[in-house]
Amino acid sequence: MAITSAELKFKKSIVSDDTSNNGARIHNDDVSSLYFPDVTSMERQAGLTRYRKLFLKNENNTAGLVGLTLTSAKAWLKRPTPAGVYGSASNNEYFLLKAGSDTDIQSGASAYTNWSGVGYLNAASYSAGATSIAVVCEPAAGSTSFRTTGIAFIGYYDTAGNLTVGEFVTVSNMTSSGNIATLTISALLNTYAQYETNSQKLDASIYSSTTIGKAASAWSVNAFQNQYVLIYGGTGIGQMRKVASNTADTITVDYAWNTTPDATSDFMVLKTYVSMCEDLASIVCSHGTITVTSPTGGTFNTAYFYDYPIGAVTESWTITFGATSGDYTVTGNNYYGVVATGNISAGIKPSNSGSGSYYFEMAAAGFGGTFGAGETITFTTTNSAKGFWAKETIVAGTLPHSANKVEIMVSGDTA
Repeated sequence: MAITSAELKFKKSIVSDDTSNNGARIHNDDVSSLYFPDVTSMERQAGLTRYRKLFLKNENNTAGLVGLTLTSAKAWLKRPTPAGVYGSASNNEYFLLKAGSDTDIQSGASAYTNWSGVGYLNAASYSAGATSIAVVCEPAAGSTSFRTTGIAFIGYYDTAGNLTVGEFVTVSNMTSSGNIATLTISALLNTYAQYETNSQKLDASIYSSTTIGKAASAWSVNAFQNQYVLIYGGTGIGQMRKVASNTADTITVDYAWNTTPDATSDFMVLKTYVSMCEDLASIVCSHGTITVTSPTGGTFNTAYFYDYPIGAVTESWTITFGATSGDYTVTGNNYYGVVATGNISAGIKPSNSGSGSYYFEMAAAGFGGTFGAGETITFTTTNSAKGFWAKETIVAGTLPHSANKVEIMVSGDTA
């Protein structure tokens, strides 16, 4: 048994806007493809930094109850965003990631340092066994995207977006010169190429507002579809676009070039990307110590407490008993308020209606003795998710790119 990709969900934060209170705790809604709002022309002219918080949620369960732990969970950027001028200090747009907490908000996250970015190889290839690689980073400073220690992911994704070859490496040092980050890493297990086979680094002889190519290239039709083509030299340098299609010698891009390439333009179809990873540790719902205050002899056997990964939240709970023996009220002390009332003869199973599951369950068989007025049971629960931030930076004057997008990857092991 293993955690499936369908059981890993990206969830929104309870506040998703551009205020200082943006972020906070998890929302039941999945992250949509439009989680970051469209950038207006005024925002592009002035420049902006925008944040959105995401939660990676592990919903693996057995009959609704807590299932497997996602261990060594990591998040990283799959590849650079195509908008702006790659690696430029001006006219540039890029995204970075940073691990957060269950409840942090933008006013705190904006002060975070050592964010994680992505780049491509700064050499035609690196062979298995290499312990140093140079990465051309999306921001103008390589140190913006990579840290001196941590975990990086290096990998190649095919035209369908599937990972073909990839591995995690341990970073033990990083030096930065301009937008080049040189990483000292654990030895590579695989060999990686900078660009797609046969695309090479080419001087353009075919070009238009939506194409670039090289006569007599003999490419397979649509061999580069859905990959990214980069102009790395000459006119239009730094522009990146997604490949919509290709013929034997011409690449058609999905969005018109801001600067039309010409015979001085050098291009390549990128193959391998290197990403700094954000460590999200282990993800599983849980509960803390259950404390019973009952001078009249009420007890609860903790073996009858059940966690629900889909509905569990991070909260401190108080169950307060009423005048009638066994009557109770369940109150979330920090966020949720009163979520249930009833009698312990039927157990306690408050519904998290937004998720279609339950916050937790205390089965009737676990209660013993008598609970009187004012007596309490207190405990905490932790949700089955970890929060992290995505930061969008647009340098003032960056030109529009309506097809721009950010792609986030996650990985973990099954305990």
